Amino acid sequence: ARRTATSPPSRARQAFAAADDDCVALDSGSGDEGSVWTSAGEMAAQMLPMLPSVELSAEGVITAVVRGLQFNDAPVPDTGLERCFAFMDLACKKLVTGHGNVPKERTLEKFVAYARASPKVQPFVGALSVQFGELQRIAGTPTRGEIASMALRVRSPVSPLTHASGFVRGALGRGEIEQTFMIRLQKQRATGEYLVTDLVNVATVASVSRQLNSEVATAELSPEEPGDDAEAVRLYRLAAEEGDASAHWKLGLMYEYGRGVAQSSTEALRRIKIAADQGVDDARMYLGVRYENGRGVAQNNTEAARLYRLVAEQGDAELVMAAQWKLGVMRRKGLFDGE
Repeated sequence: ARRTATSPPSRARQAFAAADDDCVALDSGSGDEGSVWTSAGEMAAQMLPMLPSVELSAEGVITAVVRGLQFNDAPVPDTGLERCFAFMDLACKKLVTGHGNVPKERTLEKFVAYARASPKVQPFVGALSVQFGELQRIAGTPTRGEIASMALRVRSPVSPLTHASGFVRGALGRGEIEQTFMIRLQKQRATGEYLVTDLVNVATVASVSRQLNSEVATAELSPEEPGDDAEAVRLYRLAAEEGDASAHWKLGLMYEYGRGVAQSSTEALRRIKIAADQGVDDARMYLGVRYENGRGVAQNNTEAARLYRLVAEQGDAELVMAAQWKLGVMRRKGLFDGE
């Protein structure tokens, strides 16, 4: 009966909002007030829906998943993880658990067992606080439903044995760590319900963004035979002549950095533009950074946003989050006013 409960999400959100307002002193470290917050949060968590529904908004799904994990054991152990199982699509379940390629690994019991130790969800379980960012939307198309995403700032307790810095706090007090995550949902065309498709630590996304911003692309420049750049250029050129878009991308980088060929930013840009036009997301992100910062091209925020949006709508999980991150930064800076 517990897993079929569908309490109105607005009631749960209102209850959490009231608990937040009444217990703002949680940050002061007061044990009594912290206990009040925990009790109020556990009560609110029990109102959260356990299954997707067409009546649930994107915000309602995010609230259900995130707050449910924060109070994972309300009303009984692992209720929050069971809720995740219902609200995540198969790809996200694989992302969270690292399992699920075979049917026997896709059961609720297996998911809960694997997810208990997953770094993707553990920061949310028992989190001291969660701050919800602004919901971002990308309109649906004839082939896919609307995409929604939100940044989440999570403050979690860290035991001395697991502190990220390796520093043992011991008697110095409770260890805490703050992390930012991006949660991404997609509206299912068949059912009209929102499902979670990605839950990614922004530190990973930021590292991708920093790599793009600094134009470090050594991983993309590794030829088939280490140290033989000229042979790599020859192979990339042959593949490009056969219409391989990714070969244009890699050949463009070889020209940009003068590896195995005379350096030519003009030829590099031409090749990378071909790759971007043919759907290579790495090339689109690379060009987006160029247009955003005016590196080697006329600065053009509109074109940068267009390229980021293309990646955000159809790229792989890591690049999608990087693109959404870039769009969010541009929007906050007032560099463009698109949705």
